[in-house]
Amino acid sequence: MKNILTSLGLFLALISFMFYSHIKLNKACIEIIDISENLEELISNEDWEGGYTKAIELIDSVTQSSTPLSLYINHTEFDNISSEAIKLTQYIETTDEEDSLASIHLIKFSAETMLKLQEIRLKNIF
Repeated sequence: MKNILTSLGLFLALISFMFYSHIKLNKACIEIIDISENLEELISNEDWEGGYTKAIELIDSVTQSSTPLSLYINHTEFDNISSEAIKLTQYIETTDEEDSLASIHLIKFSAETMLKLQEIRLKNIF
């Protein structure tokens, strides 16, 4: 009876952690996408100072989200977004609109891909 309770407790803890991580990952990806869309609008309007501030906010958001979620997903996903966000700050400092927008699109695409991979579908299982 003791083994059954221990196994059940571990199973429930694992399932709870998975649901918590799944919800946190979805929130993090949605936040990254929202910040990226705001950044895209700022860069298109050539508001470089506001864009730089948003880019720093994006880096902070990715850094805070990546640490606990690296237990749940492969950390290279967040590392790629983080390195692209760091490049983005340099593009914004040099007022390079083309490269800035390309970086923003790559960040949004990566976050959207992470969201799609977390959906429970037959395609994602096999």
